[in-house]
Amino acid sequence: MIDTDKYEGHTEGPWDWWNDYIRDTSENELHIAKMEYDYISEDAQLIADAPLLLQEVKRLRNGIQYWFDTVAHKEDDVMVQYFKRLIE
Repeated sequence: MIDTDKYEGHTEGPWDWWNDYIRDTSENELHIAKMEYDYISEDAQLIADAPLLLQEVKRLRNGIQYWFDTVAHKEDDVMVQYFKRLIE
């Protein structure tokens, strides 16, 4: 499992890819990283989408945790065990 706590304090998104740089799209346009010429655009786009991917991981984990907290379920159920592993 990815420890998302290690990303706390990162430059908030959204980010974009522009002129060989990954940058935030706020008024500051802070450069996050410089892409070298041997990288292809898909790599740059994946890096630029990192804040969105992190947000989605947190949203899905919160949804699973909400399900555990609000829905009655049997602890020995296969799906319950599977979802537990996903959020641990």
